[in-house]
Amino acid sequence: MAARTTDPDQAETLIRGNTGVYSVAPAEAASFSFSVVRGGDARGMTSRFAYGASFETENVHDVFTIASVVEGSMRWEMGDVRGSEVDGPFLQAPGVRMRTSGSGVAAEGVALPSGFLHDTACQVYALDEVDLRFAAPRAIDAGRGHLWLKLTALAASLRDSGALANELIRAAVLRNLAVGVLEWFPLAVDPRATSRVWRAESQLRAYQRARDFLDDHASLPITVDDAAQHVGVPTAVLMRAFAAHAPLGLSPAQYLRRSRLAAAHRDLVRGDPTRGDSVREIALRWGFAHPGRFAAQYRAAYGRNPSRVLAR
Repeated sequence: MAARTTDPDQAETLIRGNTGVYSVAPAEAASFSFSVVRGGDARGMTSRFAYGASFETENVHDVFTIASVVEGSMRWEMGDVRGSEVDGPFLQAPGVRMRTSGSGVAAEGVALPSGFLHDTACQVYALDEVDLRFAAPRAIDAGRGHLWLKLTALAASLRDSGALANELIRAAVLRNLAVGVLEWFPLAVDPRATSRVWRAESQLRAYQRARDFLDDHASLPITVDDAAQHVGVPTAVLMRAFAAHAPLGLSPAQYLRRSRLAAAHRDLVRGDPTRGDSVREIALRWGFAHPGRFAAQYRAAYGRNPSRVLAR
């Protein structure tokens, strides 16, 4: 979804659509402009907001939002905590009031509902409940803030190219964003301190069941967490199980990628360019957003260019 307006009231409506209460006060109404590009689904959204003039806002979201300024200058305030664009990405929890002011700002934002973030945290840390209070709105350190910026830049490129419309790609991106929030922003209570430890003898069984699940559901928008939940073990246990038992020590994500690559290979062999089949369309069907990377992975696995296999 993309929209642009010069009306502050309409800008409020565009932002308020899925995030809560939002008010915009432009310094000069005559020069005000606002645009938004958004992609995602009920599990989360990634958006780019741009203000074409000086402005002030006040908002309370009903989801977790993480924003990073990519152009212009902006100051923000949440309670007694203040920051600006030079401080890197900042997190706003549901129900927390934030005030901002800035000029010529473009920002990347991620919105994650509490339920999705909680479910991801419970699966990743093998807990029935996770306290989603954050100790501070900034990343744990500059390094992890930089990792967040790289991840949101990747999500933005997939959104802007249209690849995020693909269910397989979208599921992976939203899961990675949720894990990034949990790992790179400071939770008030460290979930690792109470995470359960699973015995090693369950790992082979977990690997075999997860492998079959990934093979059987490769066409669906599943993630590693879905496989772990199906098996009934924490994600961390499944990672160790694959490291111990998978050929070449493949991780679950790598195994799923290989399974989808094999499915794409079958479609290429059966495909017919005269019917409109193309390498790009087949790659995207199986969750490969970048045709060049897909071709490189395909050549590494099958020793041929996918275009030649399709055009044989």
